[in-house]
Amino acid sequence: MLPTLWITWPPEPLGKRTLLQRWGKYITDVEQRLILQAHELAGQPARALEIGIGGGRWGRMLSDLGWHITGTDVDGESLRICQERIPDAECICVEPDSQEFPSQSESVRLLLGIEVSEMLECDWFIQEAQRVLEPGGFFVGVFQNRISLRGLLKNWFPTKGDRNAHAHYKEAYAPWRRIMNQHDFQMIEEEGLCWLPFFSRDSDSRLIPAAVAVEKWTGLRKIASLSPWIVFIAKKAG
Repeated sequence: MLPTLWITWPPEPLGKRTLLQRWGKYITDVEQRLILQAHELAGQPARALEIGIGGGRWGRMLSDLGWHITGTDVDGESLRICQERIPDAECICVEPDSQEFPSQSESVRLLLGIEVSEMLECDWFIQEAQRVLEPGGFFVGVFQNRISLRGLLKNWFPTKGDRNAHAHYKEAYAPWRRIMNQHDFQMIEEEGLCWLPFFSRDSDSRLIPAAVAVEKWTGLRKIASLSPWIVFIAKKAG
């Protein structure tokens, strides 16, 4: 039986409050579902590497499923929380400009890059993903798409006071996906979300369930190339 995500955990850097809001839970539910789908596709649990592991929310879930976890982050305090949460994990603090994953070639069966889109967009990230994944391994990530209504609005009208605004919605998904294909990755699953630009990450609006229903009914979630966020599962060629 697959585990249920304990959304009351205090994972960093999102924080407890964000996960308890309707919009944050909506995003988290999609991410969790695709991670668990990749877990099932991968077969026998082996080594999993999470880039930007934070407080270990996903790492803990995978550890409970039998995976051996290695996680990297630039924030030492988040890694301390992660280590307490997953005592058997290898939690590694890396420099912000690091361009190499701390894993041997073809040693990882499952790679996570959840909500670290500014890193996914770098050429070296795809190359490293291809290097560390074993043949037939799976990569689950979240991409923030510049060619979307939300992306255009965020670039035209950046959130006031958001010091990280420059890191989001800077690349288009379609050409990035072509680069993934050139590096022997095949997209197994793509789900678009966050279509309506009126809700912030910590929004708790009662309109959110209706907005989510509109995405499903209209088929917007299937239009990955124009979706604001894309949660994907990619498989390295075997």
